[in-house]
Amino acid sequence: MTPTIGEACPRQISSAFASSSNPIYSVESSAGQKPRVSTGSSPACTKKVLDNFADVTDYINMTLSTPSAHFPTDDEFSTALQERDCYTKFGKECSYMLHRIENHLHPNEVVGDGYQIEHIMPQSITKSTEWQNMLGEQWPQIHEQYCNRLGNLTLTGYNQKYSNRPFAEKRDMPDVGFAHSPLSLNRDIGNQTQWDTCTIKQRGERLAQEALRIWPHPEIDEQLMQSFQEGKQSKHEWSIEEDHPYLANGGRAHKLFQVLRARITAECPQWEEYVTKYYIGYRKGTHRLIRVEGQQSGELAIGLTKPIEELDDPKHLCIDKRRDADGKPSGWLGGAKTYLKVSNANQLDDAMRLIKQA
Repeated sequence: MTPTIGEACPRQISSAFASSSNPIYSVESSAGQKPRVSTGSSPACTKKVLDNFADVTDYINMTLSTPSAHFPTDDEFSTALQERDCYTKFGKECSYMLHRIENHLHPNEVVGDGYQIEHIMPQSITKSTEWQNMLGEQWPQIHEQYCNRLGNLTLTGYNQKYSNRPFAEKRDMPDVGFAHSPLSLNRDIGNQTQWDTCTIKQRGERLAQEALRIWPHPEIDEQLMQSFQEGKQSKHEWSIEEDHPYLANGGRAHKLFQVLRARITAECPQWEEYVTKYYIGYRKGTHRLIRVEGQQSGELAIGLTKPIEELDDPKHLCIDKRRDADGKPSGWLGGAKTYLKVSNANQLDDAMRLIKQA
């Protein structure tokens, strides 16, 4: 049976985590609500409400015609569910997914709204030597990495009773422990002798496999997919020489930019340079750090993503650009919060001290 748009919701949500492209393609929907297409990851992105799509295949076929579209494969969907922070990143949909998986595993007795999400390994274990000993010497890192993963989440009606108790107590509490739970989600938990990274990974993999059965990847027309790929390949690529005349060879800010560029390469080797229509950016992984723009005066305008109050700026070189003179959001240089102007090479030492704080 072809899934409806509402049924495909978790796979759509995971696309935001599985895709490395930006802007991100995502489809958002829930039962009883109209789906939306989002072609950007920011709140300001364009959204269009669709009224006449009852079948998810038709819906995806239509939306994949946009160059920035992405719909996760089975591997991407499964990996995102197993390795990402499902509790905080998925929000209310995390509860929906757990309820849906439980009802799929135990279809004869449908679970209602009386169950809440429970962290098997509690959200706080700083005062629990039992949990710390079970996880080992690296318990702070393990807890941070695995606490909100799907494999560590379940449903229960006894959150307050479970609290931050040791695993054995949560498992064996009379009548209400995991070992006595009527839910299929909790049967494998009740059979465990300990709860650590191995058991969380194994359970996460099992739940991800169930999710693939519930939300299968729809079949998509091959000709449409080919046109979609061609559209992505033809996407315009910005360049310094063609799109940034003040920074390009012969431009008024070219020499100063080249010195700054060399300093960033030498002093911040993990940073990656990228080019947009409006500025030259630097990022570390997916975290965008600074933006550089050449000006007609030959100066460099540098935008920092870090707020001005978090910067060590004894010479007061930075300007807060989150608000303009009228107190309205400025949106300057791709959303940079702080502005720094460099007029000559003698100012680069001070500029680099600020840039490296980004």
